[in-house]
Amino acid sequence: MIEELQENETFIVFKKLVDLCLVPLAGSFLLKIIRPSYMDTKKSFLLQAPTILFVIIFVITQHKIILILSFTYTTIIAAIIFFLIVFISDRYNRNLRNNLSNIDTNTIEWIRVVVYIYLQYGI
Repeated sequence: MIEELQENETFIVFKKLVDLCLVPLAGSFLLKIIRPSYMDTKKSFLLQAPTILFVIIFVITQHKIILILSFTYTTIIAAIIFFLIVFISDRYNRNLRNNLSNIDTNTIEWIRVVVYIYLQYGI
């Protein structure tokens, strides 16, 4: 990192906005892993578009309110994705238990662990 920018308030907000862009991207990736038909490229881009738009608007206007709006959007999207992943993975595991005799290697419990760790990191 350029040392002159470490204390620049505008750059700090810009960096936070770019970091917030990764949340919908990671969420869409996790949804794609669980249910490939549920998340496609278009839906992933639609989830990502507002955060990219917030970055562009901030670069043009440099209003700090953009950070609050982006954080609010990202929090709402992260919560929705969290509940979708928990719901879909639970339903998927229940379907496996009902249809397969040995599900030790076929479960997707690991993705719930990843989501719980992600949630704990966010808090």
